[in-house]
Amino acid sequence: MGATAYQNSTNRTAECEGATFDVVFYGTGVKDVLSNYGSPFYSLVAGSYLSGGVHHMRRTFVDFNIPDFPDSINSISLWLYFWENAMSIAHGEVCIQKGKHVNIPCLTSDYSLNENQADLFSNVDVYGQGTGWFEFPFNEAGIDYIKAQREGVAKLCYRGHIDYWYIPQGTVYTNHVKIYSAQHPDYPPYLEIDYSTGKSRAFILA
Repeated sequence: MGATAYQNSTNRTAECEGATFDVVFYGTGVKDVLSNYGSPFYSLVAGSYLSGGVHHMRRTFVDFNIPDFPDSINSISLWLYFWENAMSIAHGEVCIQKGKHVNIPCLTSDYSLNENQADLFSNVDVYGQGTGWFEFPFNEAGIDYIKAQREGVAKLCYRGHIDYWYIPQGTVYTNHVKIYSAQHPDYPPYLEIDYSTGKSRAFILA
């Protein structure tokens, strides 16, 4: 038997955007919270984006309601549906790390709480892979974290690789993915917790 944890649909899904930084000192400038994760866009963004001559670095912060499950499991994976894949640098990764946001929904003060090159649960190269469902298998640290949140809330952060690995952006300004949020009726993100030889799902309702 397995279980599937879905993001809480009662406004627990939010994206924080950090704006106006350069390749020497990241994170400067104004931060803003985007609200386009609802209808009609259902969109969460991880990675960099050039808008109005301003270079934005976008991170997504989400919460999942975690069910109870046995200690002995085979795997945990996060499944995300990309409706746009604009990763324009080879080996472009989407990195999943422990979310450290403290507010629900997110405030601008939450953006900088997540550290670079820390608390990595999964990273997958999606460059040139198109759109659709993508699986992010969790490492041991990620599995241990989800286990610790049983019957509670797990916080995750989605980031582009140049953000997470603290790599100078250079001249490539559009290097991101757009992900359907929990509010999308057909493609909500989910955590799949497999503790059997075959996978089954229990849908966790908000």
